[in-house]
Amino acid sequence: MNWKLLLSLLIAIVVFGGLGWLLTRDSGKLEAPGQIIRQSEGTDIPPTARSVDGYAFVDESGVYLRSSFGTSTVRIPDADPDSFRAVGKLGEYGNQEILDFCKGPGNYGLYADRSKTYLFQFWKTPTFGKTRIEVVKELNPDTLSVIDPLTFTSGTTTLRLGYKFATTSCSFILEPA
Repeated sequence: MNWKLLLSLLIAIVVFGGLGWLLTRDSGKLEAPGQIIRQSEGTDIPPTARSVDGYAFVDESGVYLRSSFGTSTVRIPDADPDSFRAVGKLGEYGNQEILDFCKGPGNYGLYADRSKTYLFQFWKTPTFGKTRIEVVKELNPDTLSVIDPLTFTSGTTTLRLGYKFATTSCSFILEPA
């Protein structure tokens, strides 16, 4: 094989692999069905905070989520600490397709406060780790309920947990059921 062709192929793999990594980073861009929240990494959980479920913590100063590796904490801007609650239990989801592509299951939880519903997800696999929180505009927290561990409803809207694959990571999404 020609060494120039081999070098070009290697450069393409590095460039496109790196591009895939950049595209899967949580960048604060809008993405259906919700809005990714810009997070302030490295925030400490206040010592007076109470645990909602081991990942979410509430204090009079705000709402905090622990990262998937427990090494940093994010504060959710504009979340209401007085009404913030878990909706159902944290879940783990990994069908065979997810296990094959992502090399492990992902974890997710639904939270709500008086004005917003949030989808929290975290992945800890041999190939990547990711923590993400986003606002789910389609689910009104006043009428929100859990149909089953993967399906949520609010008024006339029913959404089911789905997934998508990127070049180097995976994400949960809420799709119409």
